[in-house]
Amino acid sequence: MTYQYRGGSKRGLVSGARVHNKQMPTAIRARAGALHYFLLLQCLDVLTTVIFLGRGVPEGNPLMAWSMAIVHGPWLGLILAKSAAALIGQYCYRTGRMTLLRRANAGYLLVVGWNLIAITAGALTR
Repeated sequence: MTYQYRGGSKRGLVSGARVHNKQMPTAIRARAGALHYFLLLQCLDVLTTVIFLGRGVPEGNPLMAWSMAIVHGPWLGLILAKSAAALIGQYCYRTGRMTLLRRANAGYLLVVGWNLIAITAGALTR
């Protein structure tokens, strides 16, 4: 049987989610972890995008290329797009759309992987 901690005494234990150190149920930790991974992947996407743009590899996403061109600088367009993505991730977290957030994590993991491939390909062609 698993228990969820609900207060300062052992009488606060009720049947439900697993507990880690009797402070935070596993389901809450998993939700927070999904958001942390999402934000980490956003940062990695910014970092890898800046690296491959610096090596002369063009941006492959037309929407990102447009946003970086319209604001007259790749940094500002990239930061604005990633800020919007972070707000969408926060919205998914707040409204409990964890499946969508996990799918976005999988997608951004692929994007970061693709960026690493582009960096490697750009380095090999020089």
